[in-house]
Amino acid sequence: MSSLQHPLKFKVKLKAQKLQILKRRWLDLAIASACSIAAIYPAQSHAEDFAQLDTRLRYDSNLGNAKAPYIVSDSSWLTSLILGKQHFLGESNVNLSYAAKLSNESFNRLPGLSHTGAGIQISGKHKLGIGPYAPNFTLTAALERQAFRDQIRNATQHQIELKMGKRLSERLSVWAAMSSEKNHSDHQEKVEYYISGATYETSNRNYKLNLDFAQRENIIWNLSYSMRRGDVLVTTMADLDYNYDIARAIRPDPSFGPERDIYRLNGSTQTIATGITHSINTNWTLHMHLQKNWTIIPGGVNYQRHGFSMSASYQF
Repeated sequence: MSSLQHPLKFKVKLKAQKLQILKRRWLDLAIASACSIAAIYPAQSHAEDFAQLDTRLRYDSNLGNAKAPYIVSDSSWLTSLILGKQHFLGESNVNLSYAAKLSNESFNRLPGLSHTGAGIQISGKHKLGIGPYAPNFTLTAALERQAFRDQIRNATQHQIELKMGKRLSERLSVWAAMSSEKNHSDHQEKVEYYISGATYETSNRNYKLNLDFAQRENIIWNLSYSMRRGDVLVTTMADLDYNYDIARAIRPDPSFGPERDIYRLNGSTQTIATGITHSINTNWTLHMHLQKNWTIIPGGVNYQRHGFSMSASYQF
């Protein structure tokens, strides 16, 4: 028996040595990572917690992107809470922030569209120079899980955005942003035999240009133009030829009622928007926003819609 035990003891000892080596390597890696983080956060850097509560009333004239007589308008009430921390990295003109967000939106006529959301967001901002007129860049990555009352819409949303801004004068500021957005749907099963049923599996690219005008220190007007390219969702009468023939995905949409289908099409949407922001004090801010959308579907039909919203924000 002893002649068989020695090789086993040797193997156990060898395995223990390998574990010790692996632990030392992980320890060295942890120390190196800690040193790297310490180098990123200078001694003079500091952090601040932030929290914001938002509430918004919104009206949309054409929620389904449909043509008459299948247009459905509705209003919704949104409430969201953001909790996060912001790090100011000394004199490097760089700040990093991360936040968690909870939200709930309730629709009036179409309760199936009501949903809750939970997500996280990480942002890094770099100012190129000193003074109020130096340009700045912001990179943001966000992840959100959305759960709808009509569970067939449940999805996880990923977004990454690059934003560039500059103050032009004492009253004028401009910024531009481009972003990529993807929705990963829970329900992708086929409904029609020969076409996908993944209507909520969408991908889009967004481009936006915004101009801010400070009428007074606490009143800011804005005007913006944006373009969205990629997947467009259209809910209208089932089996419409001009959508059916070019659709990438189709499935019934019970949220809009019986005999309604949702079609995932390829297209682009242009938006012109204007609004006003009024800061009442250091905590409360009021917003009003008006926008007009034009959606173009190559080989299909075009859609129009407009929206109006009023909102209030409270910063703790």
